[in-house]
Amino acid sequence: MILNANQRIGKLLGLMFALGIISGFPLLLTGSTLQAWMTDSGISLSTIGIFSLVGLPYSLKFLWSFLLDRFTPLPFGRRRSWIFLTQIFAALAIFMLGHLPNPIPIAGLFCICFALAFFSATLDIALDALRRELFDDSQLGLATSFFVNGYRVGTLLSGAGILFLADHFSWPHLMMGAGAWMLLSSLILLVTPEPATEHPSKPGFFLDAILDPLKNFFSQPGAILICCFVVFYKLGDSLASSMTTPFFLKIGFSKTEIASLAKTLGLGASIVGAFFAGALLTRISIRKALLAFGILQMLSTLFYALLAHTGHHPIILAIAMVVEYGSAGMGGCALATYMGQRCNRQFAASQYALLSSLMGVPRVIFSSPMGFVAEHTGWILFFVLCTIIALPGLGLIGLIPGKAPEH
Repeated sequence: MILNANQRIGKLLGLMFALGIISGFPLLLTGSTLQAWMTDSGISLSTIGIFSLVGLPYSLKFLWSFLLDRFTPLPFGRRRSWIFLTQIFAALAIFMLGHLPNPIPIAGLFCICFALAFFSATLDIALDALRRELFDDSQLGLATSFFVNGYRVGTLLSGAGILFLADHFSWPHLMMGAGAWMLLSSLILLVTPEPATEHPSKPGFFLDAILDPLKNFFSQPGAILICCFVVFYKLGDSLASSMTTPFFLKIGFSKTEIASLAKTLGLGASIVGAFFAGALLTRISIRKALLAFGILQMLSTLFYALLAHTGHHPIILAIAMVVEYGSAGMGGCALATYMGQRCNRQFAASQYALLSSLMGVPRVIFSSPMGFVAEHTGWILFFVLCTIIALPGLGLIGLIPGKAPEH
């Protein structure tokens, strides 16, 4: 019986890794990969910075997350239905990117990327709810580490993988291939179980469905502090990361160098970091883990300032990416675990979407003027400022509740 239970958990952890790949794949298509495409096309840094606004759906997904708790659109089960639909629509949006004319119409590119971010954000809502419902609190940290590592692999495919190929194939052809991959990934539903979580009777559309998850979340002690912490914990790291691809290109690194040297080393570091965090979370408190990993995240940004000083230096780039991705893997795993612990299974989609939307605020809204900041401060001062901005998030760790609430 114990062996069967362990086998079941092992299969579910493997599934979390695979689903993490699917979840992470679309992100960089509207992030650093898009930035590289725009840089290749001669688009200004200011415009590239503004394009971070296409990621607004990641910060606003709580506005429609209640729909995923309320409706079952297809006869596959509540979570599986939404996962399937959002994968299909995300694939169609990626295909549309591959059909854009040359020169790239800025307005059309923005609209398609915004739609892709919307479907990708909705897919994240469904996958986060699925993970929360399949695992209890004692297993959630380890499950999150597998999901986060899969997510990193997904970003490797759409980031380093496409950047490497971009030196050999045209951007439209690469987008067509990415769309085909996203479409085929929907086959994962054949082995994805529907959670057995019992849901209440269908609530009223504009009242109970929207208000009950919010009332439940904000009834717990320190709810406002939790929200502030989620916004600020990765602020400095997110602001720095928002401009790293243009930074690498501007100081002389080729797309192949970024893909083969920086991104792949970074992936390995993030995988080790997330697995280390998942294992450590079974031994120490979530608050101690958040503090330790947050300090590492903050200090990692200084390596980019060093790289800005030395210029094109592959060894320093490799070190910077290992430290940054490793600490980000640890911090991301701890933060995602903490958010999952604060959510009620009954409202998993709505509450986790609220917190993950707040987590996306630094990457989307605060990152939009970073192109202007980098242009006027220079790269060294830019990364030093990003390091300092990380301090408020660390200060909030001592104020937030550390024990998971009773559900």
